[in-house]
Formats: sequence, C-alpha cells, structure tokens
Amino acid sequence: MQIDLDNITNSTVIKSVKNKRRLIILLTVIFLYTITNFLKIYQENTTVQDEKRLTLNTEYKNNLSIFILQLPSGFFNFTSKKYQNNFVFPSNLGLTQAKNVSFPYFYKNHAAKSLIFYAPIIGYTTENSKTTRTELREVLPVGLWDMSYGKHYMKFRQRINHLPKNWPGVVYGKTSNINFCLLNAFLAQVHDGKYAIATFKAYPSPSYQVDGKISLIAFTHINTPRTLNATLVEDYKIGQVFEGEILVQHGFMYMLHNGKVKLSFPAAYPTGKHFAYFKIGCYSQSNLELEGGNSTEYTETEVFSVTIGHSS
Repeated sequence: MQIDLDNITNSTVIKSVKNKRRLIILLTVIFLYTITNFLKIYQENTTVQDEKRLTLNTEYKNNLSIFILQLPSGFFNFTSKKYQNNFVFPSNLGLTQAKNVSFPYFYKNHAAKSLIFYAPIIGYTTENSKTTRTELREVLPVGLWDMSYGKHYMKFRQRINHLPKNWPGVVYGKTSNINFCLLNAFLAQVHDGKYAIATFKAYPSPSYQVDGKISLIAFTHINTPRTLNATLVEDYKIGQVFEGEILVQHGFMYMLHNGKVKLSFPAAYPTGKHFAYFKIGCYSQSNLELEGGNSTEYTETEVFSVTIGHSS
C-alpha cells in the first residue's frame, strides 16, 4: 500500500493554519474585551474623580445639610425627629429656617435670625470627655478632607451669651479630632478624628476669680508636645459679636479673628495625618464637680452665620 505523503502534508498544513487563525481570533477577542473593560473602568474612575472635584469646588453658607448634630441628650435625627446616641445626618435645612426641633439645646432665635447652642453642665458626654456639648460636625459632602491638598475654610459670625461661673469657658470653632482642654469652652475646631488640630475657645484668665476677665484664644496641638496659641481678645465681654475663620491652603493652616491672621502653622501632624473636618457650636468645659455641685450652670453661644468651602 502506497502512502500519499503530499496529501498528508497539505492536510496538516491546512489544519495548522486554521488552528492559528482560530487562536488569533480568540486572542483578538480577549484583547478587545480586556481593552473595552479597561476603558470602561477608567472612564468610571475618571467620572468619580471629576464628581469629587466638582463636589470639592463648592461653598456652603448657612446650610445644615452638611453637618451632623450632637446634643447633651445624644444626637438628634432631623429626618426621624428622634434623639439617638449615634451620629445622624440632618435634612437640608437652612440656618434661618431651623425649627425648634431640639429645644432647649439647639434652636432658632427668630428675632436675630441666628442659632442658639446651649450646653448644660449635666448631660450626655462622649467617651473621652467629662463635659457636655451642642455641636455641628461637618460630614457632607466631603467628609474628611485632605489638609495637604486644595483650599478649605470655615467662616463664622458668633457671640458667647453665657458661661459657667467657676470655669467660664467654651470651644466655639475647631478643625477636629479629640479635645485636650477640660477647663475652657470650645467654640470652633478643625478635627482629624482623634486630635483637635485648630481650636477657638474662651478661657478664664489666671486672675479670673479677682478681675473676672475672660480671654478668647486660638491654639493648636498639631506641634505636640509644644502647643502654639495666640490671644485674640484679652478681656472679652459676654455678648460681644466677633468673626472667626479657619483657613487651610497650600499645606498651611491660618486662624483669623475679625479678618486678621492670629496664628499660622503647617497643616499636618509629624505622623503624616492629613485628614480633617470642621466643627462649630458650644463645647462646655465645665461640669458639676467644677461648679461645686451647682447643676443650674450652663454654656451658651449664638451663631449668626457659618460658611464652609472646599476647592481643589
């Protein structure tokens, strides 16, 4: 029997070519599928980044929708109209449209078109504090923002209406984390989730029991253990209206009082922490023990306007 080698060779070649073509087609399909999905994912990520940048380039004036509210009785949920011991998101409620939903801790002064922040010395406190607070904490839409990137600021117009007798102090604005001071009152802060980065507060003078003087100061623990501080007003009179601002730009933080820079420092911890959020309100620094058992003492501040802005 004679074997036709030519036919076998031709058949093998044809099969080999067909297999190569199939392999090329398969690889082409896989390649196109991979490229298509890559482009889709890239586009989605780019869209997300663009949305974040669009969100960052925004200013919010007298808008409570970007805050959560903490009260001495816990937290108030603007949607369910109930108090909770967790952070909750308020509805989109303008400063001048606030209702008396959380009286007496947080309510509208209709005559002055302002918000009252009231913190009695007895009430709900956070885990790491012995004093009460009524505060708005920034959460939306940015949440934690990067101190090393972009421009971030909180401007406010405010006054202190009442301070406890023995330890008259309040924190009225801050860029935040955990607060270190127990014998003063915080008004505004910048926080990073653990430390108070920049804090505005009222503080009794060393001779307070003699002359009754209360000072407004700005300070930071960002250079711990060396604390930077500046006196804003040496002898503050209860009821005086003032303006404050915390500005973060080009990696530096600036604390302003009535339009003038009073304190500036690098906006980052030595450990590399860069993320923060704003807080404003009334964080009392006195308690029942410090007030000698007088349970009627309280701290009260009044906010006429607050503007928060973020830009890339």
